[in-house]
Amino acid sequence: MKKIAIIPNILRDENFRGTKQIITYLKENNIEVVIDKKLINYNLDAEYKDLETYKEIDMAIIIGGDGTMLSESKKYINSDIPVLGINHGHIGFLTELEKNDIMGLESILEGNYSLEKRPIIEVEHLGKKYYSINEASIHRGGSPKMLDIDIIIEDVTMNQFKADGLLVATSSGSTAYSLSAGGPIIDPLINAFVVTPVCPHNINIRSVVVSNEAEIRIKLKNSDMCTFAIDGNLIDEIKGNSEIIIKKGGYLNTIRQSKNSFYKKLKRKIFEKDN
Repeated sequence: MKKIAIIPNILRDENFRGTKQIITYLKENNIEVVIDKKLINYNLDAEYKDLETYKEIDMAIIIGGDGTMLSESKKYINSDIPVLGINHGHIGFLTELEKNDIMGLESILEGNYSLEKRPIIEVEHLGKKYYSINEASIHRGGSPKMLDIDIIIEDVTMNQFKADGLLVATSSGSTAYSLSAGGPIIDPLINAFVVTPVCPHNINIRSVVVSNEAEIRIKLKNSDMCTFAIDGNLIDEIKGNSEIIIKKGGYLNTIRQSKNSFYKKLKRKIFEKDN
């Protein structure tokens, strides 16, 4: 690798300690370092570019937690540029290395890694399109009334029910909000969506795993104001009759140290953490 972009979360990486450590290491190994120009006033020893448009890099290193990964890696959706996350947050399920793991970074730079093409979803509402790495969700928010929801998959109305909300997650997002709402855990390499109701009135309504080749339509009927969010960020408030269309949106190239790293992480961060 000849040129790497570093994207730090300045709230997670205090005084850019981790960022500076990585910059020093990369430059000692004759690798050019690029930082977004919005950080130019911090005088980091790197080249400054507009990373929203600059794509002449071999890898992007994102320093922060899962939230940072969700927001910053969207720059590289449907790109051949691989993304490596370094955890400076809490859980760090989307990241691959823990902070200060220079040996892990060295191993990756030596070529000891694999690439995972993680499925992404495209969400359309009112003619606008959004991309989600984890999930798209609707929720009744502050309304005292449940939402009246239809789920239509490949033109077949699968369910009509009332609930506090509904979310459609990627396999990557199956360990996030969807898991908390009772959905299953799915290997991120599986090309699937998880459709998970949030507190449904009918207890027989359960999560459904759907091929991500399918188109999913969510219809809201005569509902009070509800929230529409992508990866935990509020996009809009919806009232009355509305429709959201969800389908495959491409992929995100992520770097993994080994083929079984997902299951090691699952054991360490979820199963052992809860014991």
